[in-house]
Amino acid sequence: MDVDYKKLVNVVENAKFQSYERLSYSGGDFLLFPGEHTKRDEEDGNPPIFCNPSLMADWDIYFGMNVVPKDFRRPCLLHEILEMSSFDEIKQAPNLTKEEALRQAHDIAREYDNRYARETLSEPRYTEYTKLRQRLLNGRS
Repeated sequence: MDVDYKKLVNVVENAKFQSYERLSYSGGDFLLFPGEHTKRDEEDGNPPIFCNPSLMADWDIYFGMNVVPKDFRRPCLLHEILEMSSFDEIKQAPNLTKEEALRQAHDIAREYDNRYARETLSEPRYTEYTKLRQRLLNGRS
């Protein structure tokens, strides 16, 4: 999987975090749905940030703005865009389960969101960012 990091960063840095905002990267279209992550969302098992296949684009990205601090939003968005772009490419490999393709895509995205976070956050904020990402990965907001 080839990652055009500069193009990806450009997409993320130009995002306005508006509802129905269309973002494009590597031939994929994404619709952004920033909103509030509620107690009910948590009870229903919906994480603060997640993607679903879209009816109007390739993927919808749901983003709990009240859970993700402002300076962490762009690294998290970069992760989601790259994870789904990578997944769309990786899942086409023969003899690969959906779960394995998603794991591989997540690993690729993790590498680049870490890189971007290191480049854009102070060391203390980067440490906090990694803690937030781990909590989100473990299903806690």
